[in-house]
Amino acid sequence: MKTTRSLLLTLFLVACTEGSDLSDPDASTATRAATTTSVADATMDTSVPAPDQEPITAPSEGEELRKNPVRIKGIARTFENNVSIRIVGTDGREVESTFTTARGEIGSFNPYSLDFWLTRDPGRDFSIQAVEYSAKDGKPRLLDSVAVKNDIEPIDVQLFFPRSDGTDCQRVEPVTRRIPKSVAMARLLIEALMRGPTEDEKTMGVTNPMPRGATLTSVSVDGSTAVADFGSGMSNVGGSCRAQAVRASIETTLRALPTVKRVRILAAGDEATALQP
Repeated sequence: MKTTRSLLLTLFLVACTEGSDLSDPDASTATRAATTTSVADATMDTSVPAPDQEPITAPSEGEELRKNPVRIKGIARTFENNVSIRIVGTDGREVESTFTTARGEIGSFNPYSLDFWLTRDPGRDFSIQAVEYSAKDGKPRLLDSVAVKNDIEPIDVQLFFPRSDGTDCQRVEPVTRRIPKSVAMARLLIEALMRGPTEDEKTMGVTNPMPRGATLTSVSVDGSTAVADFGSGMSNVGGSCRAQAVRASIETTLRALPTVKRVRILAAGDEATALQP
């Protein structure tokens, strides 16, 4: 009987050891990655693969950022190669986000890279998260996260958004916002307009004028003329009032720069087709 009990005890201890984290070489890595998820989304799937599978390769953990935009690189295997990038503050709340597409065969681990324009103040310390949203239920899955430090000089800028009441299509209201400075300020201002007002700014009665699906290709300043070139989504914007609001918002914001006197707005390189009702 003692022999049988000893054998059962031995088998039990072996089973417990095999099921513990101590027998899993990747367990500590998975635990570290899981703790980096945003607490703002309790449904986040934090079952992160090993770092050599879906990592953010740049910037590195703890890196001090000194330029805006921030160059972000990584490797991911996601549905249709879509990768969402989120900036998350120290309080766990999302500051802003965008998305990109990895390059390569769908279903494989493919590289992605993008220039993320910081259009809102993320604070001194924040995290960059790479996320995939499920095609089945829309839930986010954390791919990787890196904590970085913001060493970019902050600057107060003025953005001009249209009134949300729609009473005057050409009326825009100034909003002062502190954001990390960039050497390409004209581009940064339009990027900020594209992402729309913050929740606090919306309480001031302003709204985002940009049509759904609009993309920004480039912004340049030649002498006293600023040229903002958008994608084809800026051609037919959905009505005369919206077209006037978009134009007023872009032109007034860019003319707030001391060197800009004239603004040209293009859609896929064509000024004639831009901002048509």
